[in-house]
Amino acid sequence: MRIGIDIDGTLNNLSEIVRAIRLHEDNVILDETKYTLFPDLNKEQIDNFNIRHSQHLIDWVQPQCHSIESINQLSKHHDLFIITARNSSYDLENTLTWFERHNFNLSNFKSLLFDCHNKVHACKNKDIDIMIDDAPEHLHSLYNHQICTIRFDHLYNQNCPCTYHTNDWREIVKILMR
Repeated sequence: MRIGIDIDGTLNNLSEIVRAIRLHEDNVILDETKYTLFPDLNKEQIDNFNIRHSQHLIDWVQPQCHSIESINQLSKHHDLFIITARNSSYDLENTLTWFERHNFNLSNFKSLLFDCHNKVHACKNKDIDIMIDDAPEHLHSLYNHQICTIRFDHLYNQNCPCTYHTNDWREIVKILMR
């Protein structure tokens, strides 16, 4: 099976860390039932936030519980692809550093696809059988194009259509090893 895997909110806890930084730095309490982390900032301000906090994000963002061992196990039986909307021009090096720091074996992945704002296109291009993601816009689009999905559950995506859903990587392994 060919499995697409998102990074932020799926493999890691980025949203928790950004929420904490925004609370501390900007005194902004973000609604956890909403997907956006920057409802009050424009693109330039978001880019500045990411640049200013790039080292914090590498240091503080943690893998989701059991994600590393689950990826190791899945890679023995399936072809895994990272499919992320992260920007390759400034996120690639930080992403690779984060993967290495947390002992993700990059050889477990057939490829790392960045700048994938249209995950339907990326999944079809790589013949992905199932996509693991948390972003509402991607979950809706994938589902509408009959691409199987595992929704990594958060408060902000509970109403999104999916084939399966969980917030536990051990459960993802069970689903995919059937």
